[in-house]
Amino acid sequence: MKNVRVTIYFIMFILIVSVANSENPSKKNKIGFEYNYIKSYLTNSNQFGLNYELFIYDNISLQYGFRLGLPNGRAAFHCHTGLATALYMLYDDNYLKSDAYYSNNDFYNYAVIFLAMVPEGINIYVPYTDKIKFSPMIMPLGFDYINDKYSITSSIGMKMEWNFIEELSFNPYVNVTMFYKESKFFFNAGFFLGIKF
Repeated sequence: MKNVRVTIYFIMFILIVSVANSENPSKKNKIGFEYNYIKSYLTNSNQFGLNYELFIYDNISLQYGFRLGLPNGRAAFHCHTGLATALYMLYDDNYLKSDAYYSNNDFYNYAVIFLAMVPEGINIYVPYTDKIKFSPMIMPLGFDYINDKYSITSSIGMKMEWNFIEELSFNPYVNVTMFYKESKFFFNAGFFLGIKF
């Protein structure tokens, strides 16, 4: 039952994003593969995942990402806080069995959909040449789980977008991330290889 519900929520999210974006066909969204290297006080980690950018204006996009890694044989992952909260709500057996769930079922279902749509952050692209743009990355709503420790995280950094082919882009980036639970910082560097559609 849980897998069916997750699938339905995911399909609804994709449909809502598609309808919202069909208003202006000149906007190009990006989806693609991401590699990230974390240098932190917890451990060093290589993470791989997917990244999605929803363009709300020509040079402004909302960013969503999900990465997995195995530092020192332990699991690590990163996603936006909304997705982490929505997944927790979907898989929290104690809540699903409670009276609160059954009395607020509709609200609960809409809350899960809304939370999954909250982005991790925003990118503001500044054109440099026809093929290169620079973008400050402002990511206040991240979530990281590394070496059995988890926290809401915020990142700020810089990204470059190089459109080497019209619909393909290569995006190297660097940023500093704050792990709120322990008030410590760590560094990220990586790249995103995306397809615009």
